[in-house]
Amino acid sequence: MKIITFTLSILAATLSWSQDDMQKTLVKMELEYIQPLEHTPNKLPAGSVKYYDYDFGLELDNGSTLVLVQTKKDDGNYIPQVMISAMVATLATNDQDVEINMISPSANYLHETNSDWAIEALFTPKDNIGNYKIAYLKSIFKAGLGVTNILYLAKSDVNIEPLFRYKQ
Repeated sequence: MKIITFTLSILAATLSWSQDDMQKTLVKMELEYIQPLEHTPNKLPAGSVKYYDYDFGLELDNGSTLVLVQTKKDDGNYIPQVMISAMVATLATNDQDVEINMISPSANYLHETNSDWAIEALFTPKDNIGNYKIAYLKSIFKAGLGVTNILYLAKSDVNIEPLFRYKQ
């Protein structure tokens, strides 16, 4: 009986880690999660892949897409554009023949995410980041709150949907 109770408590703790990490991050950054209708993701606890520490993750489409969310509170001293450029340069492959596409989202996207600033980057990740062929970084910034970096890693095709927005 003690073994069953112990096993159940470990299982419950493991399942709650990712939900706690996600919930803590959402509260800290005053974010709302926009649940996609077509699937329910598996939640992953805080962790890291090579060069990228994240607050929590979501596994979509049976593991073919990984969404890793990293946040940084606004301390009034950093410039998100510089931080994002450095991050993309660190995560992207060093292959000279591969392009990095930086995209400024529309005003509609800023409104949809309740952000003051946003940028998107599509690139090929470094090989040691995982078995992923595509990386797509969406960064949203809200003055006084901070930046939320949402890194999508996909094995073949990436479906980008808004997953988070700052609360009104």
